[in-house]
Amino acid sequence: MRGEYKGVQSLIKNENKSAMYVWCPAHRLNLIVKEAVSSCTDAVNLFGNLETLYSFVWNAKKRVELFRSNQKKHSSAQNNLALKRVNTTRWSSHSAALNTVLTSHNTVIETLATIKLSEGPGDAKTGAAASGLLDYFTSYRFLIVAIMFKKLFQIIEPVNKILQTRDLDLLAATNLMESAKHKIKLLNDRSLNAFQDIIKEVDQFVIDSEQEFTPIVVSRPKRCPKKSDLSLISRRRIMEVRKNPETLPKDAFIIVCEIYSKYLNRESLISEYQQFASNFIELEKSIKLPLFLHETDDHSDCDDDDVLEFGLDMDLYSNFDADNTTQSSLSQENSGSLGDLFSIFCLENLQSTFPTLYVLLHLAITLPISSCSVERSFSKLNL
Repeated sequence: MRGEYKGVQSLIKNENKSAMYVWCPAHRLNLIVKEAVSSCTDAVNLFGNLETLYSFVWNAKKRVELFRSNQKKHSSAQNNLALKRVNTTRWSSHSAALNTVLTSHNTVIETLATIKLSEGPGDAKTGAAASGLLDYFTSYRFLIVAIMFKKLFQIIEPVNKILQTRDLDLLAATNLMESAKHKIKLLNDRSLNAFQDIIKEVDQFVIDSEQEFTPIVVSRPKRCPKKSDLSLISRRRIMEVRKNPETLPKDAFIIVCEIYSKYLNRESLISEYQQFASNFIELEKSIKLPLFLHETDDHSDCDDDDVLEFGLDMDLYSNFDADNTTQSSLSQENSGSLGDLFSIFCLENLQSTFPTLYVLLHLAITLPISSCSVERSFSKLNL
């Protein structure tokens, strides 16, 4: 149709140079929906298996006859439907192929099972193909995706049909498109429980069917076990152990000592950790000098006469006090890092006093932050 050299477009332009080619709106809708759906892996699997099923059954007359004979057992002659091919240019073919499989689902499964048993022993390729299609079309995942797209087709199909009419009413087509957009948004609205309605329809399909369906296996994501040993060498945890030594976990430092058994002894590490925690405040005060020599909170000793005599600006003094308090709180907050704890060891020369704890801090402080996280650091680095 749109070929510039041999298509209808070129023939019309040969007769009328000013003719302008306009894309079919229905075809453009099909292309938009196709590209949007192609990003979904489940949709690709669904329509890919529908096309594979058509090719697998309809390419052999013996299999076609088997399908039709099985179809007569499960439905009347009026309801006999042939498998449809999934055409890439017409989105309506996807709907027809899906509806045929859902309507004749028992027939499809029985046909595939017979082909697997009869042709599978002599032809491994045929048996494997039939087995793969059986596994897919008897799974809950297929039913959920199929019912979901069935609802989507019911929304898009009226728009697709009106865009193909000869006497196209643009206003009616626009209204239908806006209505379709609104209905699709409602399908995605979790507050309306639209997905729960789909699950109910799937469950009813399973009850009415003669087949057994494989439930969806919920795979748990692999997670690296959390290494909580590093959190014990933070200021907050050290203060907790200082107040109550019973808060130290019974499995403290087990993981890190197993990994670095060459450098760390767990009993020595726990003993040194408790000793360090009990003296932490004194060690911290020795390197973190107070900002003021005297208390600055109480200004009652300075009366109004002194203020006038010395010309003190109390507002300025209050601002200065607030700024220093902020700096003090920031300093207090920053002291929880590994770097500050390690600096206490270095400035106080505590390497010989707490040698095992020093090795642990040294290991933690030298871990490359660009290649591992705090929780996985001990499992990522081997010294």
